Amino acid sequence: MDESRYAEQMVRYMAERDFGIYMRYVRPDLEMTTFHRNYYKILDLFAHKRVKKLIISAPPQAGKSEGSSRGLPSFLMGMRPSDSIVIGSYNTELARTFNSDVQRRMREEAYGAVFPYTVISDGRENREYKCNADETQVVGEDGSGLRVVGRGSSLTGRKVDVMIMDDLY
Repeated sequence: MDESRYAEQMVRYMAERDFGIYMRYVRPDLEMTTFHRNYYKILDLFAHKRVKKLIISAPPQAGKSEGSSRGLPSFLMGMRPSDSIVIGSYNTELARTFNSDVQRRMREEAYGAVFPYTVISDGRENREYKCNADETQVVGEDGSGLRVVGRGSSLTGRKVDVMIMDDLY
């Protein structure tokens, strides 16, 4: 095996296990400031259940949503596809935007290289699994995946393993 192929496999292996490496792999254009490196370390601890509850407060446009509402759900669905993740926001439109961004990321080649067995429906095959504006299910994992809600929406009767609240006000 040549060195470049070995290095690529090692990076993929690490991206599957470390949120910061994952974000750099799926978003190579992402500017990694000190804030981002620290933020992604904390989100990695959360993803691995070493941190149970977390509140992030930083100025607007710092990159909080990119990490917690776009990157983290796709990472978690790759690591633990049987988990149920919810993103709540001040309105349904913003929450749906996060879901759309997660779906787009999960369809990219880089994501498939890191999590080859985590697949979402493309609308043609696996139609029994939801992949719409409000919900994204991992193929083969009944009752799990990502659901998004706006303020005033209901989650009654739904299992929630991870709740992400972004832009509530």
